[in-house]
This record gives sequence, C-alpha cells and structure tokens, in this order.
Amino acid sequence: MIEIKNRECLLKTCGQPDLCRLLKCPRSNHDLIFSNSNDYRSQNLRPAEKPEIAKLPLFREMREDERERIFSGSFLQVFPPQLVLFEVGQHADFLHILVDGLAELYTSVGDRDTTMRIVQPVRSFILAAVVTDLPYLMSARTLESSRVMLVPAALMREVVRKDTALMEATMRELAFGYRDLVLALADMKLRQSAERLAHFILQQHDEQEWSGQTQLPAEKRVLASLLGMTPENLSRAFGLLRKHGVSIKGSSVNVSDRAMLEVFARPDRVPR
Repeated sequence: MIEIKNRECLLKTCGQPDLCRLLKCPRSNHDLIFSNSNDYRSQNLRPAEKPEIAKLPLFREMREDERERIFSGSFLQVFPPQLVLFEVGQHADFLHILVDGLAELYTSVGDRDTTMRIVQPVRSFILAAVVTDLPYLMSARTLESSRVMLVPAALMREVVRKDTALMEATMRELAFGYRDLVLALADMKLRQSAERLAHFILQQHDEQEWSGQTQLPAEKRVLASLLGMTPENLSRAFGLLRKHGVSIKGSSVNVSDRAMLEVFARPDRVPR
C-alpha cells in the first residue's frame, strides 16, 4: 500500500492522466490510500458493459442521450481487495457503481468500527452524498478485487436536473434507502443476535432464489460486524440455529426447514 501525502506531486509524476483526474479532489484535504499502480487499471466504459449498467433502476428509464453522456464522462476502475475507496468526511466527488466484486460500507468511532452494508453488484453507492453535495457519512473499501464505475458527482447532479426520469429514479432510490435504514434499525433493536442471523439468512435465501442453500456474501468477520455481534457470538448463533433447521459448511448455509426458521426469526411483515 502507498499512502499519498502529496497529491500535487502525484498528479505531476504518476503518468496516468485518467487516474490523475480521478485523484484530483480540490475540496478534500484528506490523504488517500491507494495500492501500487500496477494493481489497478483505469479505463473508459466499454460498449459491451453499458447495457448491464443501463439496466440499473437508476438509469433504466432516462433519456438515452443523457445516459450516454453520463457513461461517456465516467471511468471504470479495477481495484484490488482491501482498498479504501473513500472515507468518512470526504466530499462525494463520484457516484460509485459496483460492477463486479464486493465492497463494504463502514463507519467508526475512536478505535471501533462497524459494517453498515455489504454492497454486491450491480449496485450504486452512496447516492445521498452525491445528491446533497455533502461529505460521506460512511467509508468504503473493497472486500475482493472489484470493478467500480466512477460517475463524477457534478455531472450526475447536472443530468438529474435535466432528466425527469433520472430525477424520479433518484428519488425512488433514496426512498428505498430510507426504508432499508428503518428496517435495519428495527432489526437491531427488536431481535436478539441469533434472531438477526436467522432473519439475514432468510433475506439472502430470497435474494439468491436458491432452494434450500444460501451463500454468505462475505467472510464471517464482516458478517458479524454487519449484524452487530462479535465473531464469537456469530459462531454461537450458528450453533443455536442448528435446532431450527440451519447447517453451515464454509460459506454455504443450508436451510432444511424454512417454516421452522421463520417462526424463530419472525420476518418483517412489510416487504423491503
């Protein structure tokens, strides 16, 4: 890892114009941490990749010319695992869209940190900071090698003002984010640790649409932090769930009796 203390020096010497533009953040005084330049690549969005991102609810209904304007002004960056994309307090200079890989949104107080969300492709983050032009409330890092599309925040705000469909999609995404926050807060306040794990397994089961078996989206340490428990408590919770029809092998979780698990987890009455 290389800690960048002198941004202007890097901009003069790195020899990668695209990367220079990405790093040039005149409003931010925070140091950035990047891996060795041999570990990542910067490129414009390839034509073959555009249809997949165009299917995102955020971009799906907007005018084609304005969508192409956003895509043309964006970069696709390949990042190695455990690389900090941005930190709490930095201004949002880009909307991040995870195309491949896995990312973690987290925050900290003092020497303690907690996982706020595990981001899976294809999904954007953090839209609220981009729309409001305010500092990030969370930090982000890659959990595995990831391809991330970087949309300049100023360009995103400009097109939102012009394209009604994008404005409506932005409002919907922010509203769904608020609903997710309410449900996550209720989950943390109303369920015990094993119940939270059971509820999480049911949610993953529904999202992955697998019959009986579910893959954990991240390593158990990150999952424990997401669910507000220690890794030791997570292991005990998995042990407790055995009598409710749950077994685990590596990252694979098998649910032999969903009805029994639902009785224990008490799923949300209102869909996400």
